[in-house]
Amino acid sequence: MLKNFTPLLLLVLLPANIEADQRHFVWTYEYMSMHRGEAELEYYHTVKWDPDGKYISGVSLQTELEIGMTDHFDMGFYNVFSYDSTSGIGYDGFKIRSRYRLGERGKWFVDPLLYAEYKRDAQFEEHELELKLILGRSRGNWYMAYNPIFEIEFEEDETETKFEHVAGLGYQFFKHWGAGLELKVEPDHSLLGPTLSHGGEHLWMSLGYLFPTSDDHGSEWRLIIGIGL
Repeated sequence: MLKNFTPLLLLVLLPANIEADQRHFVWTYEYMSMHRGEAELEYYHTVKWDPDGKYISGVSLQTELEIGMTDHFDMGFYNVFSYDSTSGIGYDGFKIRSRYRLGERGKWFVDPLLYAEYKRDAQFEEHELELKLILGRSRGNWYMAYNPIFEIEFEEDETETKFEHVAGLGYQFFKHWGAGLELKVEPDHSLLGPTLSHGGEHLWMSLGYLFPTSDDHGSEWRLIIGIGL
């Protein structure tokens, strides 16, 4: 049980400072939201491998438009696609998400943000609600974030719940370059790997690769590109 709270413990011990609008991680959300009246377009490319690492088990493509509604609240609208070598690119559905920052950076010992996301498949047969608490902390060039995640999946008459969490710890080496580690813990497996970020406020990219900690799950990598509008 203690290992599940290690990221939160490290978060509390790390006092505050770094200012950046770009995402340094690709699975872990940091403490940030779009400014009022500003918008950003993001592209996600995720690839998952089979446990033996011999073939690709899934490719997910996402586009997101983020819009700052107030100084503390923003909205995001996703279109989700998948790709396979047989049928090509197919439409998987859409997502709508919102973020709300509870105060200004450095107000408390950790910076809290509330996150809610609604997902719907293309056939309108399945839908899902995802709730996150985003906790961020930074000091100097060090930055860290921790996200406990609660998901509720609805399919016909069945309902399934799932709890997982992700965390990231990184360091800004130069003005436009940062590197770190991300941990992803799901009910039946966990993954750990490096993340590299580059860019600034209006144009940035982040790339991450996760290695499974057990032999029954494959690795995965993700690229995110953000363009300020």
